[in-house]
Amino acid sequence: MIFNGLTPIFLLLAVINVVAAIDVGNALLKFKDDSIRGIYLYGTNTLGVALDKEVYVGQLQNDDLVEIARIPLDELVYADASGDSPLLEFKLINESSALTCTAGGCSVCSLSTDSTPKCYGIPLSHGKLKSVSAALVNNDIVLRTANDNGGASIHYFLPGDENYEDSGRQSKDAPSNSEFEAVYGFSTRTHSYFIGSAKRLDFPILPFKRQFTRNNTDIRITRICNNDLTSNLASRIDLVLSCEGITYKRIDKTVTNKVTAALYLPESSKLLVAFQHGENSADENYVCSYNFTDLQSKFTKTWDECQSIAKPEATKIECKSQYKAYVDYPEKCFLFSWDNPSQQPYCSAYNEASEPNDRFDNCELHTTTSTVRLYGSLENFKPYDGELLFVEDHTQPIVAIRESPNEGTLYALRKDNHVIRLLIGKENTTNVLTSIPGKPGKHLLEVLPNSNKVLFVPARSETTLSTFSSSCEGIYKTCESIAWKDPLHCLFCANEDGSGTIVPDKMSCPNNVIYHKVCPPTILAATKTDIGEYHITGSNLDKFLGDPEVTVCDSQCNLTSTVAPTIIRCSTGTPRSDACVVKIKGSLDSEYKNITLSKLLQRYPDYETTAIPTSDKPKSNSFIWKVVFFVIALVGLLASICIIYICISRHGATRLTPKPDIHLKPLPDQLNPNNLVVMYTQELGKGQSASVYKGSFKTSANRYEDVAVKIFNDRYAFMDAELIDELKVLRRVQHSNIVGFIGHTYIDRTLHIVTEYMAGGSLIQYIRDENNLLKYQHTFDYMDQILSAMVYLTEQQIVHRDLAARNCLLNHDYTVLKVSDFGLARSANFKGQYQVLHKETLLPIRWIAIEAFSHQNVTEKSDVWSFGVLVYELFTRGYEPYSPLDYHQIQDFLNSGQRLPCPETCPEPIYAVMLSCWDVEPAKRPTFKQLQKQIRDVVSFITNANKQLVDTEYERPRSQALTPNGSRSITVV
Repeated sequence: MIFNGLTPIFLLLAVINVVAAIDVGNALLKFKDDSIRGIYLYGTNTLGVALDKEVYVGQLQNDDLVEIARIPLDELVYADASGDSPLLEFKLINESSALTCTAGGCSVCSLSTDSTPKCYGIPLSHGKLKSVSAALVNNDIVLRTANDNGGASIHYFLPGDENYEDSGRQSKDAPSNSEFEAVYGFSTRTHSYFIGSAKRLDFPILPFKRQFTRNNTDIRITRICNNDLTSNLASRIDLVLSCEGITYKRIDKTVTNKVTAALYLPESSKLLVAFQHGENSADENYVCSYNFTDLQSKFTKTWDECQSIAKPEATKIECKSQYKAYVDYPEKCFLFSWDNPSQQPYCSAYNEASEPNDRFDNCELHTTTSTVRLYGSLENFKPYDGELLFVEDHTQPIVAIRESPNEGTLYALRKDNHVIRLLIGKENTTNVLTSIPGKPGKHLLEVLPNSNKVLFVPARSETTLSTFSSSCEGIYKTCESIAWKDPLHCLFCANEDGSGTIVPDKMSCPNNVIYHKVCPPTILAATKTDIGEYHITGSNLDKFLGDPEVTVCDSQCNLTSTVAPTIIRCSTGTPRSDACVVKIKGSLDSEYKNITLSKLLQRYPDYETTAIPTSDKPKSNSFIWKVVFFVIALVGLLASICIIYICISRHGATRLTPKPDIHLKPLPDQLNPNNLVVMYTQELGKGQSASVYKGSFKTSANRYEDVAVKIFNDRYAFMDAELIDELKVLRRVQHSNIVGFIGHTYIDRTLHIVTEYMAGGSLIQYIRDENNLLKYQHTFDYMDQILSAMVYLTEQQIVHRDLAARNCLLNHDYTVLKVSDFGLARSANFKGQYQVLHKETLLPIRWIAIEAFSHQNVTEKSDVWSFGVLVYELFTRGYEPYSPLDYHQIQDFLNSGQRLPCPETCPEPIYAVMLSCWDVEPAKRPTFKQLQKQIRDVVSFITNANKQLVDTEYERPRSQALTPNGSRSITVV
């Protein structure tokens, strides 16, 4: 048995190495009742946190966030006609005022002296907001809005005595455009900028080829002057942004570049833009960089080019007649103005200024008194290509990007609940270095420039603001998790047993072995068994090139079985009783030759292994066979009833009734059917043999209790003495972790079994629901409660035969688990999970022990096997075991020595226990009593080694799908 000899020392070491891998990030702040909707870095060390009821403002000091203020929010801030609304924009105006925008509009909330909300709505009257971005100009607010009615515009607001007022300055987008997105806004000393996208007709190709039209979705950067006093913000200029590798030259092909996030970096004068690209649909994520100084020059050149054109009609004739190809177009053929309310002609000089001295500066248009040729905006359709930093095939967009303090990398937040660290550059455009579960949102990612800290909200804890250091030690927790291409050049500093730490350089590991681009195996424990064999347990022990050389107390230890990833078995022929060193020597690759791992051999008493009760306990053996024969009897009885039904049907009978000469004994001690109310509209479950409904049972004159009612089909209306015995067993089972059996009755000659009602539903439904926050403490508690129930059933000499997550039920607050559905025959409640193996018996093929495929022995050790599979369900949050293999492939898979792989979220010490449950020899599997002690020991040491783990949430890991040849599996020998 693999777990034999595991000691507290082993457990502690295993925890240090394994548990940290699932504990990325530390809680910086936890808000008890409020969910985090957004975070915003104001300056370099002031952080605003938008919550449900307030905005928390804190000062970053070292690794702490010191509270400065709490700005109360009006209840209408997040509400609109459709109910709760997501946060579309969030910025701190100063340390005591915050701007928030939702679909219902935008509000400015300020600190009040009496803790009552002091919020004022910003006057917007163009329908619900689809997206919005803001630029702050001193105390002024400039908003770029896209509405659900298809329109988009820019608004300029000024602070009043108490609230913000509309300045009357507004720029509307052309009504022919659609699918507007506004994702980012910022301001410099002289201008305000907005990044967005829109779908619109590609005007430049119209004069060239009238038979071609295309509606591109373009990324646009929009600029206005901060001192623009014109009513239509006439200083507005829009440029089209694209990226290297994306071509607009094929005019018969539509280009789709839908912006999803952006970031301005003033210190490096760069603009980063994330977008989704595709010819027909957006299915690739791009991140591109633009030199902001060059962009400013592009704006200036666009304006100057436009002012040099006297008449737009002349440009139209020139572009149509003189150029044979789209690529030959000069700049002027891409310049168009937006002339309210219905025209978008080629651009020409503002005010028809014909002489250079009469031309206007872009930011001084409000100084003219003429009304000749006043257009509202200028647009350059010629794409300006940025530098490609990153691209990936992914349907889920990047919703936030932040600069990494480490050169050559970026942090991004993807909509599929992941913070990803990107390796950027032309040579590395498809590399995601690390991925951390994080709640997605435009305002849910920040990087602190002064401390290299990354702030995010964990995917399954909306009330927690977490942080991790953008360093080797902060990002990577195990050797296997290191991305060797990371510019941090992280190394693994290994101890003698292969465990170790992540270090940034060789100087940080002066005495141990440094590993780069390869990870060593790890020895967790070395023990001597009671049969004189030595067991070396660990991880990746099969990673050596060929069989490793093993010595125990300097004596050669000969392998007694094939080296498996988690265990090496060997024998010296001369057992030693003293403590000494076990060594493993082997090569990993051409660089790491003849490496040696060592561990102190410890001799501890093995856990007692008890076999199944035999002839000295006839009652147990008899009872087990009763269960088996009961299932066979059920199938036989079903066949008999079907034959009777067919015979009667052939003689015109319309109802199946028992033959008088067949004595079907009624069940004893029936409940009064008048005390039972079945709620047929509330079905809890359904199978081939029965359906389960919620019901009410009268327990006293004026009291009804909620119950579950299992109603068998007509053919199960009466059963023989075997079923009577089984129901008697159910009556005597009383345990806090076993669903209580209340009784049975007949209604309309149909058997009804009444049991305790569990309001939380099944465990499998709960763990599969991504909306449920599943913490390690929950899983540890569930395992302990299951084992408590199974120890009791074993003591009562009862075999469950179908232990699985679907047969564990939860109470209303999901804290109490009770095992159900034992002692009775079951049929296919879940498609493909039961299989007729021996003609007479239906068994759950994904949970049954390996021996059940060849014979029908059902014992406690069969249930132990099923418990290991149930733990797999818990840590995968409900993955179907062995999926997508069928039962023949599962049988071959197990017979080849392979087992289910260790889930990514499962600590290795627990997986070692799971492997012991799946030993090919039932006698070598632990008993439930032993399992209970082992799991409690493991959990105790895990918890003591990492006290934060119990409150850590985990989500569904990556796909656990197997292939018939056993990919992603573990081989056990």
